[in-house]
Amino acid sequence: MEEKKDNKGLLIGIIAFVAGVAFIAYGTISLLSSKPEPNPPVDNNDSGENSDGPSISVTDTDVKNFLTDNSKLIEYFTDYNADFDLGAADPVSMSDVFGWSFVYLYNHGEGEKLSDSKYTTKYTMPSADADTFMRNYFGIPASIIDVTKIDFSKEVFNFTSDEENYYVEVSNTNLDPIQNCVLDDVNIVSDSEIIVTYGVMELDKTCEDKSDDCYTKKRELKLRKSDNGFTILTASDVKEENNNESETGEEN
Repeated sequence: MEEKKDNKGLLIGIIAFVAGVAFIAYGTISLLSSKPEPNPPVDNNDSGENSDGPSISVTDTDVKNFLTDNSKLIEYFTDYNADFDLGAADPVSMSDVFGWSFVYLYNHGEGEKLSDSKYTTKYTMPSADADTFMRNYFGIPASIIDVTKIDFSKEVFNFTSDEENYYVEVSNTNLDPIQNCVLDDVNIVSDSEIIVTYGVMELDKTCEDKSDDCYTKKRELKLRKSDNGFTILTASDVKEENNNESETGEEN
């Protein structure tokens, strides 16, 4: 009898052991089957552009409308002949841009007529408007402006400022541009790289056919799409390729 009890106890122990193993195995399988799928690998080279190419949402019409609506500001970059680089912006270059836009772009009305000065008219721009202009077109605050650094003729312009306003006194309100230019090409590489080319010509000429022979040179502006339209990044002369170099090399 004692031997049967021992065999019965051994059998129950074996059954319990097998059941335990089966329970653990079932739990492990269930856990593995419910494990969430791993996230897809992150592409560290993703620059915000899709696999089909650069992000382009602006159109040729958008760019041309901006250039037309802000023709006097664009005229500064095409006719003033100075190179401009927003990435290297300093008080001198930015103050010149501001000065030009204050006179020719800002809607300052008829201004205050002067009778006891060599200047004929005085215009006023509130500091808040100056800050809005600088942020809209260049993404930087008006605090960079220093009117004492504006490099325009004192015979024509006199810029001053206080805590509330910017002022300019002018001797002539009908100033002509130094040169004349025409839009030559708009190349939209991406929303952040828009290349605009202007042909510059003498004042008494027109180049409606966009003939290179008619231009004295070309000016290139680079723009970037912004929340308020476009930001002007750079302006410089287009460097023409010198095809004579290769010919000279062959002769030697």
